[in-house]
This record gives sequence, C-alpha cells and structure tokens, in this order.
Amino acid sequence: MTVNRDNYEPFPHPTVHGSYRVPVWVDPGEYQVCIAPKTYRYFNDQTVPDKIVGLLAMIRAVPFKPGSSISYFWTTAYVNNHDKRLDEVGWKVDDVLHMLVLDHEFLFSLHGQQNG
Repeated sequence: MTVNRDNYEPFPHPTVHGSYRVPVWVDPGEYQVCIAPKTYRYFNDQTVPDKIVGLLAMIRAVPFKPGSSISYFWTTAYVNNHDKRLDEVGWKVDDVLHMLVLDHEFLFSLHGQQNG
C-alpha cells in the first residue's frame, strides 16, 4: 500500500511530555525525516544524527511481525502496534516507515533552529 508521505507530520506524544512522534522513512543508506508538514530532512549513513541511529537500533532489536502493520491509514501509523515496550522510543510501522519519539529540542535542531 502506497501512502502519500505528505500526509505525515510530527505529532505530540500523548504520554511523553515535550516529545513528538516523528515519521522517518529508512531505505538502504537513506533517511527521510519529517520535521514539519510537507517538510523533510534527508540524511545518508554518514550524516544521520547519532540519536536517530540509536533509536532505530533499539527498534530493530525488538522483533517485528511482518505484515502486522502493512495495511493502514496514515493516522494509524502514530499508534504503536509493534511492541508496547517501544512506546517511549519509537516503533516500526512497515518495512520502510518508522515512528521515532523525539524531544522538542532535538526536533527543532533538525530545522536548523535552537531553542531560546
């Protein structure tokens, strides 16, 4: 199922104060991070921030049931159906889309802005 990536944007996390559920598409060697509606930052293996690498490693360490989230509306991607232990880290939605939990300060740093 192909879902228009422009439907996605960071949404506040319901239980982790000051954090957002941020869509990240991962293809081999390429990372597309949705930092605002229809606004993306692109990274490769050499430029992707360590924080994103670490969160993806934690998500990949928890087995994902293939096909468990393949058929979805874009809004259901914001709900963790991967493993409840990942609620404060992020989760895998399908083979390419991941939802990462990023704090406000880090998300704004991806905009090239600083708080304060």
